[in-house]
Amino acid sequence: MAGYEESFLACGVDPLLLLAISINESNMAKAYSDEFNEQYHNAFGLSYKGKLIKFESWDKSISKACSTVVKLMGTEINIPKLASRYAEDPLWADKVSNLYSKLTSI
Repeated sequence: MAGYEESFLACGVDPLLLLAISINESNMAKAYSDEFNEQYHNAFGLSYKGKLIKFESWDKSISKACSTVVKLMGTEINIPKLASRYAEDPLWADKVSNLYSKLTSI
């Protein structure tokens, strides 16, 4: 996701939280093949009715991830609240919290 710093910074949510979500969901898109990434541009696990959403670009994916996080959590960071509406994995909040903590301590 290098080169998209401005998209992360422009969204009104701590970019480190979005980065933690991306790492958790897809290892920052490294979990997918290059072909998949070119088709989906979805490093955040964003889905609709169980199917991953395809985005035209990384910028649009980052923007949608940001608006989704704001819609589900607000701008005040509350990872457990977000987890209850964003993910099915019962350990998601712990995983993202741990990643976020590591990122904010750098």
